[in-house]
Amino acid sequence: MPTEQLAVPILLVGSLPSESRSPREVFELVSTEFGDLVKQLPDGEQNDRGGWFWTQIAAVQNSPSLEPDDVPAWATGRTPEAVAVEYADVLRRRPELLDYYRRGYQQAEARAAAGGMRRTSLRLRDGCAPGEVVITSLGVAHAELDSYSQFVEARDAGTIPSNARYQMPLPTPWTFLQTQVRDVDIRAVLPAYERALAREIEELAQTIPARDLCVQWDAVEFNFGWLAEPAIERVNLVTHLRRPKYPLAEIVGSVLRVSAAIPPGAAIGLHLCYGDAIWGEDGTHHATVPEDTGLMVEYANQFAGSGTPVSYVHMPVPIERDDDAYFAPLQDLRLAEATELYLGIVHEQDGIDGAVRRATAARKFVGQFGVAAECGLGRRPPGTTKALLALHREAAHAGHVSDR
Repeated sequence: MPTEQLAVPILLVGSLPSESRSPREVFELVSTEFGDLVKQLPDGEQNDRGGWFWTQIAAVQNSPSLEPDDVPAWATGRTPEAVAVEYADVLRRRPELLDYYRRGYQQAEARAAAGGMRRTSLRLRDGCAPGEVVITSLGVAHAELDSYSQFVEARDAGTIPSNARYQMPLPTPWTFLQTQVRDVDIRAVLPAYERALAREIEELAQTIPARDLCVQWDAVEFNFGWLAEPAIERVNLVTHLRRPKYPLAEIVGSVLRVSAAIPPGAAIGLHLCYGDAIWGEDGTHHATVPEDTGLMVEYANQFAGSGTPVSYVHMPVPIERDDDAYFAPLQDLRLAEATELYLGIVHEQDGIDGAVRRATAARKFVGQFGVAAECGLGRRPPGTTKALLALHREAAHAGHVSDR
């Protein structure tokens, strides 16, 4: 595999296009393309590992402390009729959005009736006090140890860098629970879920040496609308609007509590996620987009300021943002010297020219950073993996040139 020196580091956020590769094949492909430019290797979330956190769903849905909610999952259960009243001011300006919502609502009900995944579909069982919530094994350790064993096989064969870490993306507690538990019960369920997730990490640490492990927290609270109100024009309609907002310190505090289970010497990464799922009536909009890097800087500073070591922080960059206003808050980023910043400047739609343009804008406000895409690559079509990796590599070399 190549050894790279004249380039900035590369981060793969997690997933790759679904091409039925084994974890070992992913590790070896990424290592062949990137060499030492990549410091942690994800398994690509292929085959039954696809879907990011689906291994945890059954454990939560089967908890004796929770029961199905009596409202549909779509948009926290609001019917199109209720949405028409609650968002009357918006819908007068954008009446087509109600038709979009109604279609989505009907599709979600059909999926639920067919036994498909329901969002915000669980509530605290009647008579169960918050302190009595029970959540058993989440299945994380079982899934991750299979991938890690293939990581070790590849390293022993000399086909991946000897100093690479096994990258394990995990949803933050708030990220996961918002997909399964109704808003008003999340705080009651949170401590039990945190304990269950900490047990999974402790079990993994019995097999994976700290020097091999990188736990990446995927903080999708940004995308899900818990921290700031997205604009109606750039949102998965009203599913994200007017959700209750929670103090940033409360959400970061939850991640820090579970991070205490990560053994000393392991790496911790933060992926501050706005997602890349395409929504909107024209099929081009993300669920939410950041106004600027300000909220992500606040999150990173609170985490880093706690004293918990952070190996890297990843922040997305929307494809159209190459303006000073987006990057200016990076001046207030307070990370330890050893913590790396990765910016999601890589977009296949405008290639290396777009990546360089965004990197040039960012460099006015932050000196050093590695390159990444804005999110995982799992939603890209099969057959595109090598081209996407090649674009990352080209951006890493361009990043070195612009550093000079």
